[in-house]
Amino acid sequence: MIQLHVLGSPDLRRADGSEVRSVLVQPKRLALLVYLAVAMPRGFHRRDSLVALFWPEMDNEHARAALRNAIYQLRQALGPDCIQTRGANEVRFAEVVCWCDAVAFERAVAEDRPDEAVALYRGELLPGLYVEGAPDVEHWLDRQRSRLRDAACRAGWTLSERALQAGEPDSAARHARWAADQEPGSEAGLRRLLSVLDRAGDTAGALRVFAQFSAWLQADHGGSPSPETRALVAEIRGRGDSAAAAAAAAAPAASAAPAQLPVPVPGLDPQPLVERRDPPVRERRPTRRRGVAVMAGLACAAGLALGMAEREPGDVRPSGAETRPATRSTAAAALFREGLRAHYAGDEKSASRLYRAALREDSTFALAALYTAFMGGPDYLGMFNHAARLADRWSPERERLLVRGAWAVQMDHPSALAVAETLAVRYPGEPDGHLLLGRALIQRGHFSAGAARLRRVLAMDTAGLRTPGARCRACEALPTLLSAYHHMDSVSAAERLVQEWRRMQPHSPLPLYGLTDLREAQGRYREALAALGQAAALEGPAPWAQVRRAEVYLRAGDYGAADELLGTFVREGSPQHRENALWFLVISLRHQGRLGEALAAAERYHREFDNELPAAIVLWEMGRLREAAAAFERISRTGNPAAPPSGHARWRSWSLTHRAGILTALGDTAAVRSLADTIQAVGARSAYARDHRLHHHVRGLLWSARGQHDSAAAAFRRAQYSPVYGYNRVNLELGRALVRAGRPAEAVPVLRHALRTGISATGLYTTAPELRRALGDAWLAAGRPDSAAAHFRWTLTAWRNADPRFAGDIAALPARLAALEGTAPRGARAEAAPPR
Repeated sequence: MIQLHVLGSPDLRRADGSEVRSVLVQPKRLALLVYLAVAMPRGFHRRDSLVALFWPEMDNEHARAALRNAIYQLRQALGPDCIQTRGANEVRFAEVVCWCDAVAFERAVAEDRPDEAVALYRGELLPGLYVEGAPDVEHWLDRQRSRLRDAACRAGWTLSERALQAGEPDSAARHARWAADQEPGSEAGLRRLLSVLDRAGDTAGALRVFAQFSAWLQADHGGSPSPETRALVAEIRGRGDSAAAAAAAAAPAASAAPAQLPVPVPGLDPQPLVERRDPPVRERRPTRRRGVAVMAGLACAAGLALGMAEREPGDVRPSGAETRPATRSTAAAALFREGLRAHYAGDEKSASRLYRAALREDSTFALAALYTAFMGGPDYLGMFNHAARLADRWSPERERLLVRGAWAVQMDHPSALAVAETLAVRYPGEPDGHLLLGRALIQRGHFSAGAARLRRVLAMDTAGLRTPGARCRACEALPTLLSAYHHMDSVSAAERLVQEWRRMQPHSPLPLYGLTDLREAQGRYREALAALGQAAALEGPAPWAQVRRAEVYLRAGDYGAADELLGTFVREGSPQHRENALWFLVISLRHQGRLGEALAAAERYHREFDNELPAAIVLWEMGRLREAAAAFERISRTGNPAAPPSGHARWRSWSLTHRAGILTALGDTAAVRSLADTIQAVGARSAYARDHRLHHHVRGLLWSARGQHDSAAAAFRRAQYSPVYGYNRVNLELGRALVRAGRPAEAVPVLRHALRTGISATGLYTTAPELRRALGDAWLAAGRPDSAAAHFRWTLTAWRNADPRFAGDIAALPARLAALEGTAPRGARAEAAPPR
């Protein structure tokens, strides 16, 4: 039988004992074999899942060819029966001819044979293995390592407890030390070991272990054991005799590093099986950017790392782990601290220079690499990746989790939730863990749970809100918490938060920007503009605030005022402001039905900023469907080359969903059906919950094409990520399907929600007139002609300068309005007002 050892140093041998080196030296091939053997649930795995996991950058045809070749090579090396197939789409690891120690270990744990499990666990799963070009495989390996390590610890503690009960103190102590060794740096494991040693009668040994752990914690982390651990040691010391106390006094002093630590130092792993190579950092191609959103994302990530300990009011100096970074170079540490001082003082140029200098002094300095990434620059994505690799290899656990968490949040990586949960559970007093976890939960669509975590951050860091100029985690939590309430469509909670925010930071423009968003979503446009003006007065002249003002005008339907502002920026603004202004100008022209002018502006945007998306949308609305479908196919294959696979998955699933809508209009249901499967597979690799659901929207389009409107409505419901936000063509198609199914009362709130999201989404995926006409139809079918007339009137006003292609619709609306207004009850209140 073939023997596959993957716990500890990997080893693969045939039945005759000869080593299968051809597999061991090929990381992806070895990882594929291990995945087939270890992944849960055991048994057959679909080829679609395997190619998405191991070859995410390839198109489907080439990825399947790579999988076939890998399976062929494994069979050549191990025999034809090692990998079995079922049909054309499923493969599995053949346990009858191949034995794997990880599988045997899990079986021993499940069958309560801890002695056998401990004997099998020779170390972590494939330590140091790096699978190039397959980050999701690396994160799967990380999860399995953690899962198997936890199971090994449980087995070790079980053996220790049973040995104590059997009156075998030496055996109990040996098993307890082994179990603690599997949890490096864990104080919970340390306390359990101390208790076992105490119960086994080795009080002096327990005190020595504590002294060694304290020395390591001070030397590597600049910290000290928790009060809970110190209290346990006091109890043990109190029960000991004078000899035990003397032994404890003879232990190494807390300021000296121990000769041998009771647990391995986190981050100091053995050399990896395969040398890790940094991927080349390619120049970022321009894509549609919202400058404020980009910088807010960087600032939020930076806020996770700045201020690793609680601050007292008025204390704006670097604190906590920032002042004790994990570097062995005193010069690098000094440069890093100088960078922090510059960073806190607002001198980001000097901070960036100092962080880079610190990294040059110590090329393994993960925190310096992370802070360099926070400063931005053309290589910031590559620097985030570099920081994560350094942290995995060299950083202590808390810093590693922090760096990995900041990386995952920045990269929209699916591991963000798992890393944040680990940080929050292992370090519950650390606000950064709860901040990361709140953001990750919201991204996954768990808005209420995410809001609860962010509320906890506010309670933990009230000092930051009261300290002018201080960088604080509560400041980072507030806008994300407000976003969560918007996603939940909880207007009352958002209102309370904005008012609370204004009381806490009365001189900050940020709560006023939040109030602008809230009033805009409520349709209170004059108040939104007033709040925006107040924010701009506090912040000083800011051209982007004028672009934001144009957005409010667009939402209000005041297209003349919007076009005037946007046109000024298109003619006279900086490249960044011209980009944003041109983007919104395309949206404004589309809303007005001026599609010829919109296409000209979109083509200019494409030429200047290398982004075809606005032009593709306009082509779709003009009825040039084949051109639009081809454009979205091109768009789905572009994007930022430096973005991670999760970012590509997000871009591709979203753009292919647009293409599916166009192909539905063309009647190509076979292609749409195929796209639905592709979008499901690609979307699963994104960290954003919306992308996991987009395939339901495409399936809803298929049901609608067949005239099965109830089934279509059910599919569209499953596609909703939030009642307000996400891909709001879902709301449009769901509303239409409900009306056709004879359920107009259900359609009304769905369509009204779509009008409350931001103009960038409403204006990109749909237009306000399109949504309002659908809402008018829903009100009419629900027996409310007064509200229907208000939305039709709004549409007619918006289209007063529309292209000739809208002439038929425009001509029909006045007569329809007259008929509806004649049937409206006296004194009826219009549900919508026409634009100003």
